[in-house]
Amino acid sequence: MRVLIDIVHPADVLFFKRPVEMLMARGDAVEIVSRRKDVACDLLDEFGLTHRAISTAGHGIFGLAAELIGPDWAMLRATRRFRPDAMIGSAASRFSMPGG
Repeated sequence: MRVLIDIVHPADVLFFKRPVEMLMARGDAVEIVSRRKDVACDLLDEFGLTHRAISTAGHGIFGLAAELIGPDWAMLRATRRFRPDAMIGSAASRFSMPGG
């Protein structure tokens, strides 16, 4: 199975750490996409979980506006490239694959 996991907050790292390990041990393909927010990427690195940062938390009015659209486009590109069977995460439910 191909699973895409969306990490948007440091608590997500702790929540998904064990399921990711279990999926990988089972031989499933796991792709983790993350956002540079607080220490989320640092925690992923600390636990040895390979990830790709697709956005950074926005600051100010223009940064926050970009944060509304930018991560959605980046997630769409990630799903089209990886073609997951399942997506997990607090923001992943906004997307569905055509025909899936």
